[in-house]
Amino acid sequence: MFEKIKLLLQKIIFYRHKWAIYSVIFIGITAITATAFYPRTTLRMAAHTSVKKMLDEKGEVNPEFKNSPYYKLQKDFEEEGIKLEYITQSDNEHEKSSLEFLISQPDKVDFASYLNLGAELPKKITDQYRSIGVFSTQPIYFITKSENSNIHYLKDLKGKKITFWTSPEGSKNPPFTINGDKASIYSSDLILEQIFAQAGVTPANSKLLNTWPNPISMSQDWDVIVALSPPNKDGSDAYSKDIYDAVINNKVHFIEFSDVDSLVKHLPHLKVVRVTQSLINSQNAIPRNDFKTIGYTQSYFVNKNLDPSLVLIMAEVIQNIASKPNNFRNKNEYPNFSTLEMFPPHEVAQKYYREGDNSFLGNYFSPTFKAFIEKLLLILGPVFLVIYPIVTLVPEVVRHYCMRKIAHWYEKIYAIEREIEAGIVDSNLLTQQFEELDKDLREFKFPFIHEHIVQQIYIAREHIKMIKEKLN
Repeated sequence: MFEKIKLLLQKIIFYRHKWAIYSVIFIGITAITATAFYPRTTLRMAAHTSVKKMLDEKGEVNPEFKNSPYYKLQKDFEEEGIKLEYITQSDNEHEKSSLEFLISQPDKVDFASYLNLGAELPKKITDQYRSIGVFSTQPIYFITKSENSNIHYLKDLKGKKITFWTSPEGSKNPPFTINGDKASIYSSDLILEQIFAQAGVTPANSKLLNTWPNPISMSQDWDVIVALSPPNKDGSDAYSKDIYDAVINNKVHFIEFSDVDSLVKHLPHLKVVRVTQSLINSQNAIPRNDFKTIGYTQSYFVNKNLDPSLVLIMAEVIQNIASKPNNFRNKNEYPNFSTLEMFPPHEVAQKYYREGDNSFLGNYFSPTFKAFIEKLLLILGPVFLVIYPIVTLVPEVVRHYCMRKIAHWYEKIYAIEREIEAGIVDSNLLTQQFEELDKDLREFKFPFIHEHIVQQIYIAREHIKMIKEKLN
């Protein structure tokens, strides 16, 4: 009885409603795939601890800092449907550079912007990270208190009192001090170390003063400031407000080295930058005269395994920002890729900058939803190219196999029947053969039941029964 119910259920559920089952399987796999593979809508960027003061309780940059690049970047990602989170370290006393933070905490940070330091990084690091492209050039500023400082060449820095502002970035013995550590290959200190090496400046022959964590001020005893950013009228981490006032009142002056072109030949990852008159502040004519200096480029670095759809969105946002002209770049000069970057280019960003997003889906859907559709097609396409043939062909293969088995038994039945008609009768032997055939038919098991096969088995057993009665 149980066997009959089982066969009936298999027959009704699978064959009578197989397309309903196929639909349920399709919807189920689609739902699971959609849940598992929908692109992330959050990106995490390494940021300096000073950014904390800009953020509200939700982690968004307050509108009062709308002139900050952090505000602009967060808003541009928001327009693409991506929430940008700034991830900072716990404190600035042991803070590492954003590049080292990215590399040391790949589970916490997705990407970072940082200087191209010209460092030779270990291959195991360069294999794991990619560049999204150079997005800006920034000058390095050399400032002196005396207009007639007699500093004309880089070598003239030797013997001077040089002050700068760089965080220790986890170093126990800060660089540029007696018995100090070498600059980290992940730190902006490396650029200063390279410049000092070219100038022949050492802690032994020059007075080097790092004012961190206090800003550089006019009251300190120095001949030259070396800084990676210009003075700010509101002050900054590196500068006290009185430095800006001194620039306006012509009490300090920007240095132009006569051999700056030669310097960048020794340090090819740096560039010659011209700071034109009034470029920093046109209202106060800062600077009063054009001067050339050394410049460094900045790039975005990303974990190689980051979702390609997020990389595509990043490339689009970066291009929208970096392609616009400003004081130190021409229109469409950036983003680009340099052979002197620390990491190889990411192929997704490289293709986007070269060709744009000219896909069919890109014309109708947001980047996030477009990426989701592409993933869904990429995953479900092969799945159903395999599943559909299996669910349609396997029953036919099994049916063909079953029919061949039944045909084999029919041949035996017909052979016995011919023996009876020919008068070759051994009742015991024939009875034994009938019993074996009937047992085989009763116990025949196969995974799929079809009405036609069930009917053939029933007919075969009735045929055996009829021959047995005829024999009796």
